[in-house]
Amino acid sequence: MHKFTIFTILLSIIVIFVVAELVVNDYLGDDFADSTQLEETVVETPDEIEVPEEEVIEEPVDEPLDPELRGDEEEVGEIEVPEEDVVEEVVEEVVAEITGNLTQELLATLDFTEPVLTTTLYDGLVYGFWDVSEDFTDMTVLQHKLFDGADYIGTVYEVQPGSSIELFTAYETLRKTAESSGNGTINENNAYGDASFYFNHETKSNTVFLTVRTNDLVYSLEYSPNYHVTIRSLIELL
Repeated sequence: MHKFTIFTILLSIIVIFVVAELVVNDYLGDDFADSTQLEETVVETPDEIEVPEEEVIEEPVDEPLDPELRGDEEEVGEIEVPEEDVVEEVVEEVVAEITGNLTQELLATLDFTEPVLTTTLYDGLVYGFWDVSEDFTDMTVLQHKLFDGADYIGTVYEVQPGSSIELFTAYETLRKTAESSGNGTINENNAYGDASFYFNHETKSNTVFLTVRTNDLVYSLEYSPNYHVTIRSLIELL
């Protein structure tokens, strides 16, 4: 009993001493205040949080740049467009390489005051309305225009076959074209050269259309009846 009393007294003293130490150092107050402050801490958030709009990146479109705005363009010289006289010179050079039987010198022997001859390659049409471009693909066809000064005389189409077979083929092609044409009738009289025929156009009655095969060439002539005598002399020279 005496020991228990002593133990109780000692325990009471220790408790009193610990409590006194806590009070002196204000441990309970500081801890309590810290915990209370933590619980009462409020995180303020703004009513609206502005979220930046997502930027739209436009992909560049390849467009031609204005040459005046570019700084890296190369200087390009102006493209010169050939004038008509230049084109005519080129055509004359091409035709000059192709020898035609009808020449300026030959025309000068006829009864003309001021004979003028212009020669070009035909455009696929004979007389301007017979399309024989596919039939004459492998043949050379020249178109001669005859003038006496400023007066137009007529046009002569000179077909140059490459062989005797092509010679007969060219003539037959023109003859059959005349026979099947719905614009007129054929008059095959064989009055000139080795063979010949007239084509009587139903509306162009003031124009003579004559095709002649002679000296391994074929000619289709278009002229005014006023020059019939002169053209007949020309055919004899061809």
